[in-house]
Amino acid sequence: MSSTPTICLSCIGDDSLRDIADDSAEPISCSYCQVGRHGISLEKLAMIVDEPLRTYCCHGEYYRPVFRRDSDRRHHRQRGDALDSLLQEELGIDHDPASDLIPILKNNDSEGFFDSEQKFHRRDFPNKYAHDWSEFQYRVCHERRFFDDTARAYLAEILGEPDSDQANELPTIELGPGTNIESIFRARRAESGVKVGAIRQHPAGELGPPPANVASAGRMNPAGISVFYGALSEDTAIAEVRPSVGSLVVIGRFSSSRVLRLLDLTQIGIGFTASIFRSDCKQRMTRLRFLEAFHTLIARPVQPHEELINYIPTQAVAEYVANVLSFDGMLYASAQLGSVPRIPRPTSYSRLHKLKDKKLGYHNVVLLGAAARVDLGDEPTTAYPELGEGWTLLASPEPAMLSLCSDSVRCVRITAVSYRHEWTPL
Repeated sequence: MSSTPTICLSCIGDDSLRDIADDSAEPISCSYCQVGRHGISLEKLAMIVDEPLRTYCCHGEYYRPVFRRDSDRRHHRQRGDALDSLLQEELGIDHDPASDLIPILKNNDSEGFFDSEQKFHRRDFPNKYAHDWSEFQYRVCHERRFFDDTARAYLAEILGEPDSDQANELPTIELGPGTNIESIFRARRAESGVKVGAIRQHPAGELGPPPANVASAGRMNPAGISVFYGALSEDTAIAEVRPSVGSLVVIGRFSSSRVLRLLDLTQIGIGFTASIFRSDCKQRMTRLRFLEAFHTLIARPVQPHEELINYIPTQAVAEYVANVLSFDGMLYASAQLGSVPRIPRPTSYSRLHKLKDKKLGYHNVVLLGAAARVDLGDEPTTAYPELGEGWTLLASPEPAMLSLCSDSVRCVRITAVSYRHEWTPL
């Protein structure tokens, strides 16, 4: 029996690495779980992981010099993680085998790459997906306004084709009966007490989305296509209509008759695995980098005078998500509450996080297609006198999915507005 520690396949957490190790595995007694299984020596494991670690990982950059209390010398911080932490995450092994593997890697390292004093993170490769997104934005804004095959191909590269591995990896969240999100809020500004009375008289029609032929363009819809913009808390719904101090806002709560499947932009790219031992690792790594920033690109604040042109790419994304990938809508951060994340820095690996209930309330949903229809009950069709005589509002043939919760409508007066800011160079 070899004096080198051995590790069984069950103690290797990375699926791709486990498959590679299985080709040379033999019956062993695992040095770590103490169970007789198929496995390999740490020497063989080091030979397998050496090249992928050098190819896809690198030493972290130094930044932000600091002074320590016990010294007047500057100390430079380094980005990344310690070598044993890197090995644990990339290989999916525990602390003990990672610590035992380090000296073996060092024995075959003439270049000093596996220096325990260094910190490590994944390399950042040129990102074709960021290029595709830039090309897509320019095309739909300035070349072909209507969705064509080339624009569709760009989004297929980023989000995936229907039923593809890329599309199946997109994170989803459910809204509706029996889920963590059973209702959503929608608000509307009221210019006077008379308007408040009109909304209370026909609340479903007044608080619901406008009919298609009077629907104006928004972040996720072009003019003429009606969608349901909602929020996961009353405060977020109020903030999204941008009321002024002293104005009145009417709020209602809606529920869905069935469970709706939403693309969760808050989780897109997070927890997305890109094992360095896969043959397509580089492609998956660059897609991961882009997807981690995709939520920010979609939900970022847009100035009112820029909305007409800058909303075109997000409108096309919503159309692709609904009509090609068959989602009922999307969940995304509220720009009005400052919950849109910054584009993240490269990390050594992606960690899964979930929004807690309070932070979930800082987010919006947009429901698309049939999921956006509101049951008006016995209410008459909402009037739009600004259209003049001779206009007929278009009624959707789709059955209504949403209904206004009884006794949920209430009115608030805005007493103050709070702003947050950050310094920006002149």
